[in-house]
Amino acid sequence: MILDLHAVQAISSGLNYYKTRQSAFNALFVGVGTSTLAAWYSAFASAEHFPTVRSYTAQGTAQAPLLTVRPLEESVAQEFVGDFAERVGGVTRDSYLVREGVELVIFARTPDMARVCHIVTRAAVALARRAMHRVGYHTWNYGGAQPLSPEEDLAAEELGIYVRRLTLNAEYQVHIPIPADAEFTVPTIDVADVLVLSATERTADGVQGGVDVVN
Repeated sequence: MILDLHAVQAISSGLNYYKTRQSAFNALFVGVGTSTLAAWYSAFASAEHFPTVRSYTAQGTAQAPLLTVRPLEESVAQEFVGDFAERVGGVTRDSYLVREGVELVIFARTPDMARVCHIVTRAAVALARRAMHRVGYHTWNYGGAQPLSPEEDLAAEELGIYVRRLTLNAEYQVHIPIPADAEFTVPTIDVADVLVLSATERTADGVQGGVDVVN
């Protein structure tokens, strides 16, 4: 699967969900005053502050407000019987349980909108979990927020933007069909055709002792 593209779709859908439902938006911010919530929602839903969601590798340029999705590491979480899963209709299938991560980077124009987009994005990950389970993901989890390096923080401040870095992790099973005509073979010798010589005997090549093939 392609986690970064699925994440773009899931986060876009989640942000749009909260953009059009003020009561659901308000429920994410427990303990925040009514007037503050109204101001935050109005700003979040406006064209000036609502973020564009795009892949880190997408063509073209974009400016804040922006949320980019960047692929991180991929690792094998589990192997199934030495990679082999099953043989169906003469085709072998190798299988792995893969763990993959992506980074969600928020670029906002105000510190309040950085906070709001952080919390709404976290909720958008949760909204997508059941749908992602149905398409094959075993897990789909919000991984937390990471601090910026001092250099990144300073650069963002000079540009007048506010940045938050979040992570999303997921696990899914990978199946790789191995057709019989794609498998290569190597020369093999049956154990019955192997001759082990004593130290006083020589092989056909004149090597004393050792292992040779029975002619």
